Amino acid sequence: MQSEKIVFLQDGKLLFFDGEKFYSALPRDVYKSFVGATISSKLLQTYQFKTSSDITEDQLAIQAEIQIYENGGLDPNVEYVIDYLSFKVVNSNSLYVEVFAVPTSVLKEQFKKYEKITKIVDFIAPKFLVYTSLYSR
Repeated sequence: MQSEKIVFLQDGKLLFFDGEKFYSALPRDVYKSFVGATISSKLLQTYQFKTSSDITEDQLAIQAEIQIYENGGLDPNVEYVIDYLSFKVVNSNSLYVEVFAVPTSVLKEQFKKYEKITKIVDFIAPKFLVYTSLYSR
């Protein structure tokens, strides 16, 4: 697998990103590269909280899921994909945690146009995080 190139699924197209620029990719390229996609922040449910930085990664993952269900308004009858980002708070023994959740049904709907091309998407990121990263280069 070529780790330096990423195939992005965007607007019904396949695009290679080589670390500097985007160009067209072919369906066969998804088998030899990481596959990524973006999702609109409008489709995400988010919740932020602070916690002690003396927590393990496993404990943090569990706490993030509990926090977004209990305080972020997730429906316990809906299946979600949940992930989070954490940042050390300067001059503190705390972490700032931002949790992202999207219903599995929404992901299936968003990416069904790619089903014939690939069954696996290695990562999905909110658009604002990807664009911020690209513009900071």
